[in-house]
Amino acid sequence: MWFRGEKSGGRVMPLGLSRLQLAATDVTFEQLRTLPADPAALKDWLADAIAHSGARTSAGPFTAADRERELLLSMVSLVSALPAPPAVRAAAFRAIAAYPGVRDLGPVPGGRGFLLPGDYRLVVDPATARINHTSMFVTADGAIYGASGPQGAEVSAEWTDSLPK
Repeated sequence: MWFRGEKSGGRVMPLGLSRLQLAATDVTFEQLRTLPADPAALKDWLADAIAHSGARTSAGPFTAADRERELLLSMVSLVSALPAPPAVRAAAFRAIAAYPGVRDLGPVPGGRGFLLPGDYRLVVDPATARINHTSMFVTADGAIYGASGPQGAEVSAEWTDSLPK
């Protein structure tokens, strides 16, 4: 994983290797490859994985609200940082769009805007299914990053055989 931003002076900086995490548990490439490509089935798979993950907060086991938050974050992770197949990404996008409290902001600079619960913004380019701007993103290891400023962050997740420049 690499990072480029204000803190790195615009230079690409390695963040190192990380495990893949989804639905509050470690996952393999094979599990990502075989996730359901149907939005409802994907949500069910994620909800079940979260329920059986044993994940906890500092206050104890996940509450129903914690599980719902993790479900949304897991879907965001699938479209922002995990190497999910195109059909799974499409299912995750559709599940996010149908998620309670998500508002479609319509056309905005960079694509189509969405406001997620927690006042998180996503701008998706409909032609490429890339997230052009976001106020938060979930990394492959499940960490949540906030991005300030009017444009937020641009997230690019893809396979490569060469280091970014």
